[in-house]
Amino acid sequence: MYELRVFVWLFVGLGWIGAPGVVNAALPSLESWTKVSADGQFVLVMISPLSAEEEFQYTEDNVEEIKRIRTAYTQSGLYRNDGSASPLWTIPFQDVTHDVFVGPQGKYLMLAHDGGSVWSGHYGHLVTFYSNGNEMASYSDVTLFSLLELALPRVARSENDNLAFDPQKMTFTVFGAQGVRVVFDVTNGQVIRHVSPVPMYLSVMILLLISQVAVGWFLLCRQRPTLGSS
Repeated sequence: MYELRVFVWLFVGLGWIGAPGVVNAALPSLESWTKVSADGQFVLVMISPLSAEEEFQYTEDNVEEIKRIRTAYTQSGLYRNDGSASPLWTIPFQDVTHDVFVGPQGKYLMLAHDGGSVWSGHYGHLVTFYSNGNEMASYSDVTLFSLLELALPRVARSENDNLAFDPQKMTFTVFGAQGVRVVFDVTNGQVIRHVSPVPMYLSVMILLLISQVAVGWFLLCRQRPTLGSS
């Protein structure tokens, strides 16, 4: 049993060493931005916490777009995409690096990051769920994945993550590397399924360890008569 513990912790340690580090994580953007929902019925609007003058100085590339946004909208939140200037509900400012998913009737909102979010200042954030502008749940790598999943390089987090929202089943799925799949219930933000390769990896490691111990014991037993006769 002691040998098994040593083997597992050695494996975890090697995983941490091999895991990609956080390098040059930049600060989030403070620019105003908008995102139209997939069905075209709603638009998520984010108004910079900076004043208009400060924002114009902050960015020189999107001044006209920022002027258009600030002229049409005054608050961060979800609007009907019909020119309406009154939000259905409001939320605090979130930067443009988020992937946006809006549920039917505009009630539910998911703001997510894929595995390539290192440069946005949100390294580790997976997804935050909202209902009518109220945050229900938020997940990061460390709150969602186990120690072993985080220790294995490119298992819990990958730069090729796929994010999928199913408006029919009202589920949101994060597809990671090596078979990782986490499925959430959009209506409450809770995890309903977590598929991971870690149990399989542990089973293989245990079988390998048992086989090595068995082979070693067999060879030792074969050598004992020879040692005794000499």
